[in-house]
Amino acid sequence: MNRYIKGRNPIIYHLLTDRFYKAGGNFNEKLDREFGEFYGGNFLGIRQRLEESWFTDLGVDAIWISAPYQQIMGWVPGNNGISRQYAYHGYWPLDFTVTEPRFGTEDEFHQMVKAAHKIGIKVFIDIVVGHCGYPDVESFQKYLPDAIISELQAEQNPQIRSNNKFLKPCSEILAKWWGPSWIRSSLTGHIPGGEDDMTVCYHGLPRLRLDNHQSVHLPHFLISKTDTRACHLPDTNVLGYLVNWLTRWVSEHGIDGFRCDSAKHVPLSVWTELRQAASCALKTWRSSQKDDENISPFWMLGEVYGYGPNRKAQQTQVFDSLINFDFQAHVEEILTVFHKNDSYLRSLALLRLDELYMQYAKFCDSSQCGIISYLSSHDTHLFERTHLKTAASLLMLVPGGIAIYYGDEIGRQPISELPDDEQQAARSAMDWNSVDDQLLSHWKILGNFRKRHPSIEAGEHLCLSEDPYVFSRKVELDDRTDKIVVSIGTTGHVKIPVSDVFNDEEILYDAYSGRHVKVSNGTVELVAGDLVLLESAAHLNFRGSL
Repeated sequence: MNRYIKGRNPIIYHLLTDRFYKAGGNFNEKLDREFGEFYGGNFLGIRQRLEESWFTDLGVDAIWISAPYQQIMGWVPGNNGISRQYAYHGYWPLDFTVTEPRFGTEDEFHQMVKAAHKIGIKVFIDIVVGHCGYPDVESFQKYLPDAIISELQAEQNPQIRSNNKFLKPCSEILAKWWGPSWIRSSLTGHIPGGEDDMTVCYHGLPRLRLDNHQSVHLPHFLISKTDTRACHLPDTNVLGYLVNWLTRWVSEHGIDGFRCDSAKHVPLSVWTELRQAASCALKTWRSSQKDDENISPFWMLGEVYGYGPNRKAQQTQVFDSLINFDFQAHVEEILTVFHKNDSYLRSLALLRLDELYMQYAKFCDSSQCGIISYLSSHDTHLFERTHLKTAASLLMLVPGGIAIYYGDEIGRQPISELPDDEQQAARSAMDWNSVDDQLLSHWKILGNFRKRHPSIEAGEHLCLSEDPYVFSRKVELDDRTDKIVVSIGTTGHVKIPVSDVFNDEEILYDAYSGRHVKVSNGTVELVAGDLVLLESAAHLNFRGSL
């Protein structure tokens, strides 16, 4: 029987802080803004939804939020130079030591984390280690105005902002930004990016010089930046500064884990060093809080674009889990066939689903590195909304860990103005005035069913019947065997085989319909509505009649 490791396969809720919710104002008034601007979501908004049980009702174990630290102040040209792209997503850092002011203050961030921990929800923050933010007019105007060509101080033309045309080609002045000892860049006087994964300036972003093992001084602009917490660290290289800055969020706020962006563009040794430092920082935090009972290790999720269980990646050696980029496409293919008006094709789709579940169950039992599957992502696109309810069932029942992308639970629509840019379109604002209540209820039932049963994430998968499609999951826990029986795509009056899992006369509870049933001759009879979620009533506090 498969092994269970507590905390290995969390239910994660992934949100973009700026696009989720704004407390202290009408967030939905911002929905008419350009897609690349800040919309106003903040730490207070996340805290409010935590305290209102939004995440708890979905069965969530952890929230994964945007990088909390300060981003570049202005914008760079995007969408082929016709739009303004701000760092609302958190991937263009300016100062790793202070909060992004458009998200809120450090105290507001701290209180948000505290609110999550109070209800047993962990907080993972998105981080980048391989690059810093683009040079932008607004940041340079504030921190290094001498570098800007005077007549272009207020220039709004995207063509001027592209390729750093607003900057003086003076290496002495530009060295006062991050500087050539800190970054590879196309800026005058800097070493340009290379051609391999570790030195390339991906998307033109300045590459932080993790390969520079010499001691460096604090960048000049940070020395003169009055609100920074960065200070000179003697005998410290670029990596040493970054580790110090990033782990401060752990030691001072109790952050539980990192989601590590562009993991394949950073040496494995860097991730190992960061993990060790973050683990020590978490111990420091827990000691300061006199939290000796919490022994959960610091958790690291790696983003290796395109990775899936059928592909090899060196990063499996250093991360707890990697994002599974395969699952979204598999479910799209399965449901395209499943929703055709043909019973034979429908059965083929469910057979393919069972093969996928079996593959993932075996992978999760044998691999030291887990997988986090998703339906929608800010790195790819939103899942087709017309099939979202069925897709939710497939995600919430998949072996391994999962990530619920913000808005999938309410049917959030993509940005309509971007039909040719699915990635950007997937980052629309959470429309709290347009909630699909039936869809939300569906997600809540599934989320709490999954949370109650470790066998879903880590159990042995066995197909009990192809028509109707029925499977079981079992896993040994310290005090009992956790087991479930599930049927997908079943409607009307049906007999569900359960003899290999539950005994005759045993009372079961169908978490989806809310009804109790009794096992008789190895089966249960009930009226199904596309989904059946069977569990032992003996382990629940429910009361009801047969």
